[in-house]
Amino acid sequence: MNTSTFGPAYAESLDGTRLNKQLVTIYEYMLDGAWHTLAEISSLGYPEASVSAQLRHLRKPQFGGHQVIKRRHLSGNGLWEYQLHIVHDYSDGQCVCGANQQQPVQLSFLEG
Repeated sequence: MNTSTFGPAYAESLDGTRLNKQLVTIYEYMLDGAWHTLAEISSLGYPEASVSAQLRHLRKPQFGGHQVIKRRHLSGNGLWEYQLHIVHDYSDGQCVCGANQQQPVQLSFLEG
């Protein structure tokens, strides 16, 4: 993983395995394409703040450059929900996430 992504307090030896597992777990959960609140995702065993951070990471090119859409929950009480879209549009030869047809973004966080 790119350590600069996680800030100056990140230590690969202390945080690498934990954050990688967290990101993969959240990514796999979101693959269903359904709308999920932070509370629903955090039921996987992670704090809502961590879930929110990992959803932001999934938008970054080094983590796949995915579209993570958010919308207000239908309840109208200020709750938000999130949906993962794995979309790569190569119509111009280059995807909006930075991938190109010859060298697409690798989901390196799924390795190891």
